[in-house]
Amino acid sequence: MGLSVTNGSWVMFIDPDDAVNPDIIESLLKAAHDDIDIICCCCQVLLDQETVEDHFYKGDRLFSTFEDKQDLWGQLLDYKYKHPNFDYAAIAVPWAKLYRASMLKDNDIQFDKTLVRMQDNVFNTYAFYYARKIAYIDKPLYRYRYEHISHYMTEYAERLQMIYSNLQKAREKSFDDLGLFSSDFLSRKYYEEAIYSLVCTCKYGIFIKQHSKEDQEKMFFQFIDQPCFERVLSNYREHTNIVPYFFRHSMVCLYYQLIVRKQVKLLYLIGRLRALLGR
Repeated sequence: MGLSVTNGSWVMFIDPDDAVNPDIIESLLKAAHDDIDIICCCCQVLLDQETVEDHFYKGDRLFSTFEDKQDLWGQLLDYKYKHPNFDYAAIAVPWAKLYRASMLKDNDIQFDKTLVRMQDNVFNTYAFYYARKIAYIDKPLYRYRYEHISHYMTEYAERLQMIYSNLQKAREKSFDDLGLFSSDFLSRKYYEEAIYSLVCTCKYGIFIKQHSKEDQEKMFFQFIDQPCFERVLSNYREHTNIVPYFFRHSMVCLYYQLIVRKQVKLLYLIGRLRALLGR
């Protein structure tokens, strides 16, 4: 709504429980050349007991070509990608940025109202594509309060199916719209992230003690039989080196192997075991 009525040259988003350095806009505007449409910075992370700096990349960066921007989309899909330090946020967030208003309006880039979470992720998929150049200033000018997402999986457990279904549909559409599947690197990151979404939904939203065994089976097939996830399961092996990925994320790949083989009974038993162990 706000984007449609803004009349300034630049747009900045600030979460209501966060803060910014007094000079953030002045500092970012120093990089505002005629062909730069997005200017980003990194952040200070406000924890319960301390404040730490989270640098999204090592040093200042300028992204202009499709090849350059793959580092942006790569971190958008995998928050650890090219992240130089222990990370609490990533370049995918809408805050800590100035967007050229005309770029957003001319390309009709808006937040997807069907998404409960991660609207910013899809929003920036389009914004990074249509921006002529994107400048990253490696200064922590934004103050991000971390604790409000610390219990994300448990807080949204009952809605994870809906959250990840809508997210996957929107992300698939953005990749199709922008031709991002043409990049082998981005395809691999896309399918890895999608598998992670599948695993999280099964682990934290479907195969949990709140649902009966019969409901779990019904929910599972309703979820994975959607076209967006059928595409993931049929294409994942083509784009991901499964052996090294298994050793890096063994539990993810164990769940994946059970999901792709539709081993509902084993998934149910793992869920019961996790409940007994209090995990």
